[in-house]
Amino acid sequence: MKTKGILTAALLLAAVILSACTKDYKEEDVIKYIREELGLSSYSVISGPEEVEGEDGYTDRIWTVSTKDFDLGEELVFHVCDDRYWGLEWVTNRMTDDLEYQKQSVLMENFSVPDGFTLQEKPDSSGRPGWIMVVCGFDRRADFEKGMEFVKIYRDYAKAYPTINDTEFTLDFQVNDTGAAPDWKLIGRSYSFYFSAETKDEEVREKLQDVSDNYLMDCIECGNLDRMDEYSTAERSAVIEADSYNTEIRRIGEETAAYPGYAYDYYYGIPYGTLYRILLEEGYEVNGDWTDFEFAGKDGSTHACAYQAEGEVSMQVDELNAVTDLMLDDGTKMQTVVIDEELLGLLHTDAAEFAAGLEALEGDYYRSLNVEGNSVRIRGKGREFSRLVRIYEARLKELDKELDDYDLSYGFVYNNLHRVYQGIALRMGSDVPQEKMESIADEAVGLTALCQVLNSGEEYAWTLEVSFEKRKDGGEWEKVLSYEIPRDTIDYEKVKRSY
Repeated sequence: MKTKGILTAALLLAAVILSACTKDYKEEDVIKYIREELGLSSYSVISGPEEVEGEDGYTDRIWTVSTKDFDLGEELVFHVCDDRYWGLEWVTNRMTDDLEYQKQSVLMENFSVPDGFTLQEKPDSSGRPGWIMVVCGFDRRADFEKGMEFVKIYRDYAKAYPTINDTEFTLDFQVNDTGAAPDWKLIGRSYSFYFSAETKDEEVREKLQDVSDNYLMDCIECGNLDRMDEYSTAERSAVIEADSYNTEIRRIGEETAAYPGYAYDYYYGIPYGTLYRILLEEGYEVNGDWTDFEFAGKDGSTHACAYQAEGEVSMQVDELNAVTDLMLDDGTKMQTVVIDEELLGLLHTDAAEFAAGLEALEGDYYRSLNVEGNSVRIRGKGREFSRLVRIYEARLKELDKELDDYDLSYGFVYNNLHRVYQGIALRMGSDVPQEKMESIADEAVGLTALCQVLNSGEEYAWTLEVSFEKRKDGGEWEKVLSYEIPRDTIDYEKVKRSY
């Protein structure tokens, strides 16, 4: 009986939440939507609401409507939908319609689709027909020119429908699946643009150029040489330069491209096809073709690179530099961080001493290091700063272990939700001597702030939330004191008394 009561309460709660987050649309709401959102003046609500379950699992309500506004010789029938869906936190609803889809259907009903093109229906969020796409399979760069031919043919045809020929369609170019392994990253990609009968030739050319550029950038990032070679080096360089997320491949310490027209992949590796060209240019012994090859590294080993379906398409820069003399840069942007006087004070050091400690490290941790007054300016790449952070994280783990030796539940908890190492909570109890507590907390706070600054990759006014927590009788942790560094100074005597 108790279980039944709980279930009833849960159902009532669900009903309350549902009613609070959805609106009960009436026919007058549908009429208002038709007038204000769709701008129709002559219409008739034929039927509805009809309850229909969408593919998303929610039951929608649909009204069928007709209109004479478009003067098509007969009324155009469309639907207005009370669409229910999951809105991240709870079920919500909205008014939608398929008027554009119905106009598209009228326009394409008698249109003779040219060879090489097909029509595909794209469903809406509920799974019902929502949009008609014109799809063109393509194999090479020249196939993009078919887009201009199609728009011209359609434009002439659509003159017979002057009241609806402003209706847009999507022209979607899709790479034909030939089964070639290097193409797998391109299969399923969408290279598309919107057009209507009102789209001028100049606009179409600009849209086709954008589509071609997007396709080329994908080919470059995959190292797909056969497709890349349909474009000149200058064209490839221009596309790479226009993409803020990529850059031409360069060597460490150099600002100009070592290999113009070639770029890193999505994760700053060297695509296999691109690597094949670079190795040949640099005189390495390479066996095979660009899709499947081996090369001899300076480590005396043979390294294999091959495009495979759903497989890797690149070699990471660090791995490549370890087995060759190429010394390629990792492609990420240069970053600058400043270790200011306040942070150096937390670390109980000064600018000269901190800089000297970094200079003594063996390995690649930064590109340049300068002492400027009472601060240290460091320039480098994200990977290099990450190596520095790992050093300080290792020390934080040692300090955490020192607290753990007093009690297994003691230690550090970090707030990394908004900015890495934005805050640190120190959990301990009265059994930790004040001198030890102060020593561990003092060093941990300084190192945590340092990790935050290094992880940011930029110069900014940093702050660190520092809180001290103790365990309650029930085993939960409660905050007893909180500070904002560097604005506040931690009162360790007060902290000890709070335990």
